[in-house]
Amino acid sequence: MIFRFEVGLRALTAVFLLVFAPVFSSAQLTAADTRWNDSFREWVLYGPEEREIGQLYLRSPFDDNWLAWVIELGEYNGQARQTWPGKPDAWEIRYAT
Repeated sequence: MIFRFEVGLRALTAVFLLVFAPVFSSAQLTAADTRWNDSFREWVLYGPEEREIGQLYLRSPFDDNWLAWVIELGEYNGQARQTWPGKPDAWEIRYAT
């Protein structure tokens, strides 16, 4: 399934969280936190009772490419990437079970 959407840069994180909630109905997302204090490249996703339910991380962490992400949430795996180069408000999410 493919989702395409456009958002402002300030709302990008909120949109990621809001998009995942209805799509992944088997996993209830309640919080997100960076895995390391000095890096935004890896995120841990939490469900009820502060249980880790997934992660979000850069597809190529060593290339410093912030345009492609890997999503692992419960039994769902997918990718999020910027739809068009130079347009930071348009993203595409693809996932599979």
